[in-house]
Amino acid sequence: MVLGPSTGLYADRAEMPSLTERDGVVHTTMPYRVDLVFVAGEKVVGVELKRGEDLVTSAHVHRLGRQLIVLGQTCDVVVLGISQFESIQEEVALELVAYQVMGVIVAMLPSTYMGQVAMLASIKPYLDGSRSVLAPFRWTDLDLRPRRTRVGWLLRDIPGVGDVLARRLLDRFGSVMVALGASEEEWRECGATRRAIEGRREALL
Repeated sequence: MVLGPSTGLYADRAEMPSLTERDGVVHTTMPYRVDLVFVAGEKVVGVELKRGEDLVTSAHVHRLGRQLIVLGQTCDVVVLGISQFESIQEEVALELVAYQVMGVIVAMLPSTYMGQVAMLASIKPYLDGSRSVLAPFRWTDLDLRPRRTRVGWLLRDIPGVGDVLARRLLDRFGSVMVALGASEEEWRECGATRRAIEGRREALL
C-alpha cells in the first residue's frame, strides 16, 4: 500500500514478521533467501537488510558479498539496507565503498519495520530513474552549475543583484553591456534596490 498497489513490497517470511498486507507487505518464500523485492518503474529492486552487528559478521565471513551477487544476478537494482548502525570497522567501511563502486546502493534505514517500508517508498523515484539525484538540492542552497557559463553571470557579481533582477535586466536590455550602460532610473524600474544601485556604481568605477 505504501509502495503502490501494483508494486507492493514482497518480503521473505523471516523478514518484517509483524507487518501484514494491510501495511503493504506481502510475505512469501523467496528464492535464494532474498530479503525484499519491489518494483520501481520498470526495474525490479532487490533489498538485502542488515543490522549493524549482522553487517560486520556477514562481511567478515564474506556472506554479504555472496548475497549481493545473488541480488545482482536476479534484480535490476541492488540495495543494501542498513539499520541499527552505530559504529563500523575500517575494513567493513572499505568493503561498503567497494560495493557502491560496483553499483550497490547503500541506504541507511530506520530501525522500525514501518520506517523501513516508508524509506524504501520514498527512494523509489530515484531507483526508477524518474527523478534526478540532484533534485533535493535547491540551486539557491547549492549551485552546482558552473557560475561563469550562466547567462548574465557578470551582473550577478554586483552586490545586491540576484537571479531575479539579473533576469529582468537582461530581458529589458538584451545584454549585460547595455544593462550596465542604462540609467539608474531604468534599473529602479526593473526593481533594483538601493544596494544594487550602489553596487552598480562601484562596479563601473
